[in-house]
Amino acid sequence: MSQAGWSLLRVEPRAALAPQPGTRATTPARGADRRTSMRMVRSSTTAWEAICGGRGEGRDTVATVALVQQFVKVRVSHAMHHGEAPRDAQQEAPGTGETEAGAKARKRKVAVFLGYVGAGYAGMQRNPGVQAIEDVLELAMHKAGGISQANLGDLSKLSWSRAARTDKGVSAVGQVVGVKLVVDPPGVVERINAALPANFRCFGVTRTTNGFSAKNMCDRRRYRYILPEWALLPPGSCGGGHVCAAPPELPAVPPNASLESLNRVLAQFVGTYSFHNFTPRARFGDGNVKRYILSFQALPDVCVVNDRRMIILEVVGQSFLLNQIRKMVGAALGVHRGALPPDQINTALQSPGYVAAPLAPELGLYLAESLFGAYNKRWADSHELLDLNTFGPQVAEFEREHVMRHIVDTDARTGVFRSFVALLHDDRRRALVEAEDEPAGPGAEGAPIDDCGGDDDGNDCGDGDGDDAAPPAAAPHKPKVQVPRLHADGPAAEEGNAKRQKVVWKRRDQPAVPTEPS
Repeated sequence: MSQAGWSLLRVEPRAALAPQPGTRATTPARGADRRTSMRMVRSSTTAWEAICGGRGEGRDTVATVALVQQFVKVRVSHAMHHGEAPRDAQQEAPGTGETEAGAKARKRKVAVFLGYVGAGYAGMQRNPGVQAIEDVLELAMHKAGGISQANLGDLSKLSWSRAARTDKGVSAVGQVVGVKLVVDPPGVVERINAALPANFRCFGVTRTTNGFSAKNMCDRRRYRYILPEWALLPPGSCGGGHVCAAPPELPAVPPNASLESLNRVLAQFVGTYSFHNFTPRARFGDGNVKRYILSFQALPDVCVVNDRRMIILEVVGQSFLLNQIRKMVGAALGVHRGALPPDQINTALQSPGYVAAPLAPELGLYLAESLFGAYNKRWADSHELLDLNTFGPQVAEFEREHVMRHIVDTDARTGVFRSFVALLHDDRRRALVEAEDEPAGPGAEGAPIDDCGGDDDGNDCGDGDGDDAAPPAAAPHKPKVQVPRLHADGPAAEEGNAKRQKVVWKRRDQPAVPTEPS
């Protein structure tokens, strides 16, 4: 075909679709006109095959161009009549997540680093009937063009995963969400932040592997808990010019108390233990109550916010149970202030019985960082590192000006920490509160759900801040017949056999009857 013919081919579709002077463009009906249009498409396809298949050889340029014009005119007209658009009109519409003609934009698997103040929200994970952090975040991503209208409201279509679930009232500066997001055109982070409330912040978006899961690939979580200095140090230890004196109605901190003595108390949690006494309605021996704590300490530098001196407790662990960190802080503070016995923590960690642990307020707790050490090591050569320090200045500013300021201002207005310290020294009131967490025995509600064992669409590794879902009601308890097992020879075996109940076996159709151990 000549150059003139191809030029006509490029111009003809627009000219064919333009209304003639003095006429009005009309839209054909959806019935018979549609069937006529389909017949025209089939006939035009035959013409196109004649051109491309060699049967058009020997024709002159005018005849060839006429066939091509017929094909293009019918094709474009049919597409416009039935809700489609020419290829050159299918340009991506910035900020919508779709093209102008509704075509799907390319999604990329990314890790979204964000922070938020948890006050006023029912935790991170979406739940029916309440407003969650994920609801706000998903809507902002949609407004920014990262999530299409077709995928809005269904997180499973986005391969959504979160590094940690935070409970009602708990904040975060190191939350990470894995999601398939439309990141083009550039500027998606700025568009997300423009759609988020003032107490939310998206720090950045990092491309990841297609199989990335923020839940499964986060191998450590770092939490911080902020407390007023007066709650931890004796009177007179605070620096001048700052509000740090304890309320006069509260018992004073022992004179020998210091950050060193507090760290010795916190160090008792480091290691692998059964935290059945640091989560509600759990029992010793439950398979999911063991957790590994890497470090727990009070940071040496005192933080001054709004002229108030605050001390930061920092704990790092693989994963946490429901309320675990808050109960750890409550128990450590009680022991440090002398409100609880010095051996209270070791007894709670090692005793199979129930040992109460005070629950610290959720106000002081926030997720400081989600760590992806194994992922970064595995994909360092081909993908960007998932490291919160990449956005260091933004994170530090948000942590201080939003999260810490919110904690200090709320405490100054409501006296949350003053009320909690008073509760620690009131044995009667504390016993009434702690009784709510005591397990009710066999057949009652079991231990909290292990977040790390759930699916990406709803169960993520817990944060210890009350973010695990409430355990479902267990089935009625059915007593099990204890089957004796053989032990090896030796003193340990004899002791084990002595503790095990003997079973008197009856006929096959009769149940076994346990007897008292001999």
